[in-house]
Amino acid sequence: MLITITITEVAAGVLALLGAGQIVLNGEKTFAMYGAQLAALNIAMLFFGQRIAKDYPGATSLVPYFIVCIGEILLLTL
Repeated sequence: MLITITITEVAAGVLALLGAGQIVLNGEKTFAMYGAQLAALNIAMLFFGQRIAKDYPGATSLVPYFIVCIGEILLLTL
């Protein structure tokens, strides 16, 4: 599972970087939206793993990051 989470985290970062470039160059938000969605999915996977391991303080520390990802998705839909 560590490899899966690492790959999705790196892919989310690459998509976010491409999305930032795409927004600057032509104003499109496609890659940025994909990056934000993948980041939210990644945090949900981490959250699920923390809950399965019964590491509740670790799970609660992920909530602010998840809220930021959801806010980014909402801002990109405008």
